[in-house]
Amino acid sequence: MLRSRHLTHIIGCFIIFSLLSYSHHSYAQTELPTESCLMEWNRAVAKNFADTLIKATNDPMQVWDTYKLGDGAVILNAGKNSDSLNCLGLFRNGQVLGYLETEESPKLATPLYGYYLNFEEIVNQEDNPLLGISVQPKQISQWLESYQIESAVLMPVEFPKFPFKIPTLKKVQIAIHEAFHVEVMLRYWFTKKGKWPAWDAQPSRSETRECYNLNEEISSTFREEQLTLSRLIDALIEDKKEQVCELGNSYLNQREKRYQQVKEVKVTRADETICDCKEAEVIMELEEGIADYASWAMLYDIGISSREELIQRYQASQNEPFYLTGAMLLHAIAIMSNDNIEAAIEKMVKAQTPLDGSLLALFKEKLSLYCR
Repeated sequence: MLRSRHLTHIIGCFIIFSLLSYSHHSYAQTELPTESCLMEWNRAVAKNFADTLIKATNDPMQVWDTYKLGDGAVILNAGKNSDSLNCLGLFRNGQVLGYLETEESPKLATPLYGYYLNFEEIVNQEDNPLLGISVQPKQISQWLESYQIESAVLMPVEFPKFPFKIPTLKKVQIAIHEAFHVEVMLRYWFTKKGKWPAWDAQPSRSETRECYNLNEEISSTFREEQLTLSRLIDALIEDKKEQVCELGNSYLNQREKRYQQVKEVKVTRADETICDCKEAEVIMELEEGIADYASWAMLYDIGISSREELIQRYQASQNEPFYLTGAMLLHAIAIMSNDNIEAAIEKMVKAQTPLDGSLLALFKEKLSLYCR
């Protein structure tokens, strides 16, 4: 996720007529894929990604304020056809809005995804660093403008340069995760539309990592924290109240113990002020953890991800574990709130400081009510 300083079914029926011939064209917009790109969309890697994305984003699940799973636009690139044209599809709210076949390749911000941001607040600022990663080639931009799409996430359906295959579920999770960033966070940062905590000032990622792995002892301490929290989610799913309360209190004690061990670590925020690990972690749990909750937990809730896959994700080892802890804290809050997180969102947004509005503070509050 980059900020200013860091920053109908897809092919539901394949009885499709060729709408345009591409022998003499390098750009065409269609409502259905033409024969020249149909083979690309028919490949298992493209079809599985598209079908699962449609299934997930067709669900009306609300994940933040007025934002639902399908609200973000996603463009998939199924690959190049025999005429070397990129076969693009535009997805939103569980539907394919249209297709584009073009010589111009989508511009990616990372090997996994790219952004299209046509917010006036970005476009009209020549010095805005997001311009470099959010402006797409002219044909693609014109295509999106014809659908009145102001923002989108772009992804290829496969990643041949990676030394391993990325599972379909993970690809869909990335698409939804990044769409949340675009439609909730970036939209608020640059247009002030929607809701997001004003206390958010992104800390240095590299410095925040030291809060978890400054040395082997701290890495081991954090690993126990993470496993305790993942077991708490499992216990909540099974409605094992006594176990939840025991694990919850254990987790809070473990986290506080680690904070004592890393109290000398200082982290620089986006506004150049300095904070400690307590504050750095809760800000990154807000920024990345909620986007992970909006994807992994939601995919579990609507039945696309299994419980085993969810817990496996929560127990994964990674350099930036605030994705996982943030997602787990909000998932726990949601379960203890009977899936009604509107009040939690309001408290986060209205809080004056990171520690007051943090997922950790809300988790403590909910755990206390749940266990009394």
